[in-house]
Amino acid sequence: MLIGYGRAVFADQGLEQQCIALQEAGCEKIFTDSSETNDNKSALAAALAQLQPGDTLVVPGLDRIGRTMKRGEC
Repeated sequence: MLIGYGRAVFADQGLEQQCIALQEAGCEKIFTDSSETNDNKSALAAALAQLQPGDTLVVPGLDRIGRTMKRGEC
């Protein structure tokens, strides 16, 4: 299963466009975070919790998921 994750820091970053791209990529479930409403990335945690062996997490760009990750967290 393809599971999508999108994140927008600012309203003008196009969360809607990210969701469209994830749908077009074939994602069956899509989770989104916005720093305007959610600073702790709870949707990312939910997306990761949904992953089962063989599933793939799809993001519109690496900066949507990894900007605040520390080395070795992957």
